[in-house]
Amino acid sequence: MREKLNELLKDRGMRPAQLAQATGLGTSTVDDILKGKTNELNIGVDKMLKIASVLDVSVESLYGRKDPRIPYTPPDPKEQQLVECFRSLNDKGKEKALGYLDDLVDTGKY
Repeated sequence: MREKLNELLKDRGMRPAQLAQATGLGTSTVDDILKGKTNELNIGVDKMLKIASVLDVSVESLYGRKDPRIPYTPPDPKEQQLVECFRSLNDKGKEKALGYLDDLVDTGKY
């Protein structure tokens, strides 16, 4: 984790003292994390959440795991129309519509 944290600080042009100030953590606490003196499993959720928030990343990404956040993209008008039409159907109609969609996808033509 310390490598990832050092990388994030470098990418943001931020010094450890600035991170400490922005998170409300002690400078020595941040330095210990960056130097690996503090076991990453003993940092504490509250501190990790503060660090992640200031750096605008997930806690998972600080530990080098894939960031689970997926940016929201609003549906385009055609998707919205499809959803509205689908919702207006009864259960039998929904099954039939899904069958039609499966057929369209399976052909590979559309």
